[in-house]
Amino acid sequence: MTDFPPPADFNGHSQNGHPDPTHAESANDLADDLMDSAPDSREEWELEDATEDDEIAPVVALDPSEMMDPADIEDSRQLALTIARAADERKAQDIKLLRVVGVSYLADFFVIVTGFSAAQLRAIARTIEASVQTEHNRAPVHIEGEIDGGWILQDYGDVIVHIFMPEERSFYGLEAFWGHAEQEVFEPSDAPVTQSPSAF
Repeated sequence: MTDFPPPADFNGHSQNGHPDPTHAESANDLADDLMDSAPDSREEWELEDATEDDEIAPVVALDPSEMMDPADIEDSRQLALTIARAADERKAQDIKLLRVVGVSYLADFFVIVTGFSAAQLRAIARTIEASVQTEHNRAPVHIEGEIDGGWILQDYGDVIVHIFMPEERSFYGLEAFWGHAEQEVFEPSDAPVTQSPSAF
C-alpha cells in the first residue's frame, strides 16, 4: 500500500503541522512556513528528536594530534632534526624547530633557519636535500621562494623548512605567528658547552 502525504489545510500546512510545498503561494511563503515550523535552536532540535530515555552527549572538540600515530609524529621529529643538523652544518643561525602538530594542518613541524647571503642560502638548501635523501630517502614535494628574494621554502609534507635572510625572517615573523606552538630543543654544533663545577 502506497503511503501518501497527509492532506493540507487551507493555510498550506499538512495535518502534521509541517509546511506543504504544493499549497504555498510562492517561494517566499514556503520559506516563511519553514522558518515558523523549525526549532529556534540546536538544543530544541535535539530535544525534539530525543525520547525521555535518551541522553544527549556533549559535543567534544578533538585534538588532531590525538588522532595521529605517535610513531608518525616521532618520524616527523627525526626528519626535522636531520634538517636542523644539515642547516647547522652550513653555519645557519638561530635554528628553531616548532612542533605544530595539533595546531596546524599544514605540517607536523616547521624548521626555521637564517642565512646571511644568497650563496649560503643555496648551500643550506642543497645540504638539507642531500641529508634528507641519504638518511630518510625522501625529496621535497615542493620548493618555493627565490634565493635573491632572501627566502627559500622546502616542503616535505610533514615538515616544512623556511630558510631566511635576517630581514625576511623578521618581516614574516613566523615564530611570533606560531607562538603557541611547542619548540623542540636543538643544540647547534657551536653552542657553548656548559660544564658542571669541579668538585673540590
